[in-house]
Amino acid sequence: MMKTLAFINIKGGVGKTTTTITIAHILATVYGKKVLVCDLDPQGNTTNMFYSKPDLSAGADDPFVANLAYDLALDFSELTGFVPRRPIIGINQPPSIEDLLLDSALDPHSCIYHTEYENLDYIPSFLSLAEAENKIQADAVTIQQFRLRSHLKKVQSEYDYCLLDTSPSVSIININGLAAANKVYVPLRSDLNSITGLRSVKRLFNTVSDYNPGLEFGGCIFQMWGGYRVDKDAFELLKSCIGESCLDICIPQSKLISESTYYRKPLLAYDPKNTKSNPDTDKDFSKVTKAYLSLAELIVRQNPV
Repeated sequence: MMKTLAFINIKGGVGKTTTTITIAHILATVYGKKVLVCDLDPQGNTTNMFYSKPDLSAGADDPFVANLAYDLALDFSELTGFVPRRPIIGINQPPSIEDLLLDSALDPHSCIYHTEYENLDYIPSFLSLAEAENKIQADAVTIQQFRLRSHLKKVQSEYDYCLLDTSPSVSIININGLAAANKVYVPLRSDLNSITGLRSVKRLFNTVSDYNPGLEFGGCIFQMWGGYRVDKDAFELLKSCIGESCLDICIPQSKLISESTYYRKPLLAYDPKNTKSNPDTDKDFSKVTKAYLSLAELIVRQNPV
């Protein structure tokens, strides 16, 4: 039976997407599990990791880069005085999570795409997902909060795990995610805004638990851990308040996470030796990958399939 795991925090910039992608990649390539990733964030950062050719060095020959460059130049044309030419290479938006949420009769397989990594598939999200929120709420016929769960049930025999990358918001789309989930994990940082976001998640968790009574709280995961006084104080504060729900595994701060994201590679698929990083790159890479491997091991123990 497929286990669905949601990574959520109402505070943005806490490492939700990085954690979702890295754990999904580890489950698929290290543990050999069939994994489906659902991007529930209109920003589509998880989608950007897998969508199109993940090669920024290709420059304008890469459709993703060509369109990104055009959009950026157009957005700033009033400031620069430069009006760009639309790239010849285009990207047509394929069926996505938006289509699934708006059409209960749609075959979910039409929205599932393979990545270049064995055992790892994904359902993309695009900016238009933000507009779907109002459409879902305006639909008084179809039950709002169970739309995603209904679709995932149709493919649950094909995957071991489904990981949900959520947006930093209290939305009907995130509610759909939690209503479909078996367990919730909360990435956070050592700051009060991030920890305050945890309270919002718990309130949302309690609300969704009324119609998803099997939903469990997997734990909080400290990200961008530097070992500084503020990190230790925040960890001890949370540990004293929520006990074992504050996981002991902390993901260290590392520039390699930013590098792998820029080059659109999951952390363990990224080769830092191809870049001119600092002399401690190997040690840094080993430290951060070890932490994520430990987290993946914990998640597998908590969620056997």
